[in-house]
Amino acid sequence: MMHEWGEERGIKMLAQSKGLDSIVRVRAASDPPGSAWDERDFLSYSIPSFGTRLRFHPADFVQGNMKANNHLVELAVSALELSETDHVLELFAGLGNFTIPMAKNCAHVHTIELDAMMVARSQMNARANELSNTKHSACDLTKPECIESLLVDRSNPGALTLCTKLFLDPPRPGAGVALSHL
Repeated sequence: MMHEWGEERGIKMLAQSKGLDSIVRVRAASDPPGSAWDERDFLSYSIPSFGTRLRFHPADFVQGNMKANNHLVELAVSALELSETDHVLELFAGLGNFTIPMAKNCAHVHTIELDAMMVARSQMNARANELSNTKHSACDLTKPECIESLLVDRSNPGALTLCTKLFLDPPRPGAGVALSHL
């Protein structure tokens, strides 16, 4: 009944009985019992000025105020003064809130994020926005050896991966360690 009510109104109905891992979609009576979480369960938001749509799981971190988020992304991309030749390194990238708009305005964006699930979401969002100029890596940015292994240009030993701009939002623990190795 709840499922049908939500469907009629274009609302995704979710339930949470315990922690974050207990979030489930309220399913229609016709759904098989215990059917797994699937892509229909993802929520999404858009950043209209960049023509992007980002998908996320209900337990993922996203900005709660979309008007403020859109303004923040616009300011950040504008401040970077991106050109079609820029290669951006984005640290602590999350699900791609800044990545996707930046990638629409430069040659390449390489994201680095600790949480492998967020890396997967960022990759999913790049594909969904038909971008092929992004690379997404999982790395603990508090560990210098991890940073160095990702930033070394394997085609040119001893050289670093091309990066003309660096993006970090928000400042956080671990940023000092990461920045000291760039």
